[in-house]
Amino acid sequence: VGDQHQTIFRFRSADPAQLQRFGDETDRVRSLSLTTNFRASDGLVSVANSILDRFLRSRADSPLTMKHGSLHRLDRGDIAALRFVSPTEQYKWGANRLKSLLGTAYPERTESEPRVLAAQDMAVLVRCRRQMPAVVAALREEGLEAIVRGADSLLVAPEAEMLATALEF
Repeated sequence: VGDQHQTIFRFRSADPAQLQRFGDETDRVRSLSLTTNFRASDGLVSVANSILDRFLRSRADSPLTMKHGSLHRLDRGDIAALRFVSPTEQYKWGANRLKSLLGTAYPERTESEPRVLAAQDMAVLVRCRRQMPAVVAALREEGLEAIVRGADSLLVAPEAEMLATALEF
């Protein structure tokens, strides 16, 4: 799966254009557009679409409009633009917010009762390893356990090597 507009690994020197070139260079690749977002509230999808409309849709490689497909609804405060004086202040705010979400009712399916969010439902992504000690400290200050996982390089991870081997056939 690759979306050149979601370049989360660009800071690790990943090049989203490689996915496009790969698809262009072989006829064994079929492109499917996944346009329904099941992870975000309708309000967040609406904001994302308005940003895409304003900045990207005029380009030839513009993404398709996302459709809201989750059971989440937009509540006041779900979308916020915040400024922090320091990275430490940001990490503390994030840890406090995660703690406040524990126990929140979370609808997974229309036919079942909502369950409550637990710590194992949450993940924190950081841009570089040097941020981890401060992030972990902020989480632990809020009484949250932190398990650090990650590789030094995405492209040398065993999963990436297995994928590369499979694509060679």
